[in-house]
Amino acid sequence: SLREFGLLSKLESTRFTVLDRGDKLKEITGPIEGELVGRVKNPSAVGKICEEVSNLIAEDKDSVHLTVGGDHSVAAGSVHGHASIRDNVGLIWVDAHADINTAETTPSGNMHGMPLSLLLRELGDSSAPLPGFEWCSRRLTSKDLVYIGLRDIDHGELEIIHQLNILHYTMEDIQKMGIQTVMSQVINYLSPGPGRPLHLSFDIDSLDPNVAPSTGTTVPGGLSYDQGLHICKTVAQTGVLGGMDLVEVNPSLGTSNDVQRTVSAAVDMIMTALGKEPVQ
Repeated sequence: SLREFGLLSKLESTRFTVLDRGDKLKEITGPIEGELVGRVKNPSAVGKICEEVSNLIAEDKDSVHLTVGGDHSVAAGSVHGHASIRDNVGLIWVDAHADINTAETTPSGNMHGMPLSLLLRELGDSSAPLPGFEWCSRRLTSKDLVYIGLRDIDHGELEIIHQLNILHYTMEDIQKMGIQTVMSQVINYLSPGPGRPLHLSFDIDSLDPNVAPSTGTTVPGGLSYDQGLHICKTVAQTGVLGGMDLVEVNPSLGTSNDVQRTVSAAVDMIMTALGKEPVQ
């Protein structure tokens, strides 16, 4: 849907030279459904896709990498690939959900609720090894991560966030402080620069369902369109964005108008993060 909406032509209108690496899921064979490891569903298939994404990113050290999902599990691959070619990556995770469940804490078994637990070094001893993710070395620490927009956190995730003292801003925090203050604090905390590239992992469900309804796990009370743009604009202004994910757009959900609004918002977030704001 993002391609159909003209994402590639819009990207080509920026200062970037665009190389489209295609749809990875379509190229990978093997069981997609049916595997269960403990409570975790389909880790081998998901791990294979994530490994392919990581390897593709690691092949090119000089580009800004945009990964479009699909669910947020793909970030285990995109962030890993980015952190394997650039040191000291700072990760901004914009999401209604924390996505840091381990194999032991996950209530659903869905891999899209677990990618961060595969990336953080401090959680290396808390998660049972998952088939399909043997390649996934832990390249970030909890101090490299900031959450923005949280409003639906599982109990086990909340314990991990507090235990590791991960900087996080819930929607309640954003409403009290304002998105400008939040982003100022995020930038001060991560201190991006030539030796500190940023990775922006943006789940479309961070936006309020009134803005982006065509996604699988909507949660009321999310970011406004303008708040989402401000996050992306602030990241763009650092000049050190090295990787971005835009995930969880699902064109099979909702009316054609819902899909149009969701895809349009997603494209605007991407373009703004890359330094080209939409014309209002």
